[in-house]
Amino acid sequence: MLSGNRLSTLPKSLSMCSRLELVRLGANNLHGLPPCILKLPQLAWLCFGGNPMTAAAETRSLDTGNLPCSWKQLELHERLGEGASGVIYRATLLGTDPDTCNSTVAVKVFKSGVVTSDGRPTSEVAAWTLAGEHSSIIPVLRGVVDAPDGGQALLMPIVDRTFTAIAAPPSFESCTRDVYVL
Repeated sequence: MLSGNRLSTLPKSLSMCSRLELVRLGANNLHGLPPCILKLPQLAWLCFGGNPMTAAAETRSLDTGNLPCSWKQLELHERLGEGASGVIYRATLLGTDPDTCNSTVAVKVFKSGVVTSDGRPTSEVAAWTLAGEHSSIIPVLRGVVDAPDGGQALLMPIVDRTFTAIAAPPSFESCTRDVYVL
C-alpha cells in the first residue's frame, strides 16, 4: 500500500518478498518498475497508474473521441454506491439527441483531490478505457465536463439488478487484499 508517497525508487530488497501478493504504487514518481517486481511468484495485483511511466498512455487513452456530456445535462437522483475514489448516482441524461434524451444513466463523481490506493481519478479512467470491452467490465459511455468544484465524472450504463458485488470493502483484517465470497 504505497500509493501517493512520492516514491521515485523501490528498494532492491523487494525481490526477497516472495509471498507478496499485492503491490499498490499508484500516484508516485516512478519512471519504471524494477524487473524484480514482475518476478515475485505470488504477485496477483499490481497497481502503478499515475506515475511518469504511465503518463503518455493515460493521456492517449483519455482522448476517446466521444463527445463529453455537460454536467448541466444531468438530473441527479439517488446515490447508488460509493467507493474510495468516488460516489455513483442514478441520473437522467437530458438533451435533444433522440438516442440519449431522457435516458437513465449512472454517474460516477470522483472525489476531488483524492489519491486512493489505486492512484488518481485520471488513472482510474485511463485504466477503464484501456481495458476495452469485456462482459465483466462496466463500460464508460462518456466523460462529463464542468462537474462541480472542477471535479471529474463519468457516465456509465445502469448495472443490471441481477449483477452482484463479488468483493466486500476491505476491513482492517483484510487491508492487504480484496476479499471475495464465491
